[in-house]
Amino acid sequence: NNDISCWQSSTFKISKLIIFNWLVFSFFVFFHTTIVASNTGFNNINNIFGISIREANSVVKDNYGFIWVSSKTGILRLTDDDYRIYQLPYETANVISVKLIYENSKLVALSNNGQIFNYNEISDRFELIINLSKEMNDNHLVTNEMLLDTEGNYWLASSTGILKYNNKNE
Repeated sequence: NNDISCWQSSTFKISKLIIFNWLVFSFFVFFHTTIVASNTGFNNINNIFGISIREANSVVKDNYGFIWVSSKTGILRLTDDDYRIYQLPYETANVISVKLIYENSKLVALSNNGQIFNYNEISDRFELIINLSKEMNDNHLVTNEMLLDTEGNYWLASSTGILKYNNKNE
């Protein structure tokens, strides 16, 4: 009987020690996380430049070092000390989101409703390449992602399946 109470007493002491160690460890992890998090800084581009870009959909960086940000209201091009906002020449206005793709030194914007725009460096603007929902006569077409291959093909994930488009006029 004495052995059992001695065993229970030592088990209780070990349990208390484990709980105490866990609490001390948790405190240090929380304290360290708080210190590390407080050293992290975020800068709001809207506040820095005095602009209002909301609901950004994608961000890409080109070979010149420009940062491009897409939203349904336009495309923002950023440098360290300057910005420019580009409007997309939509054919249909039911746009919810716009994604940017930068591949093979080419910047392309894709709207969720199938409009594809290429950035023209010479004229410094985005130009409509094709409105897939109009060409396919599908007002409910939804495009999600796009890839550009080295042969100039546009590969799109859409609500109708995988689409492949090639603009021979480029």
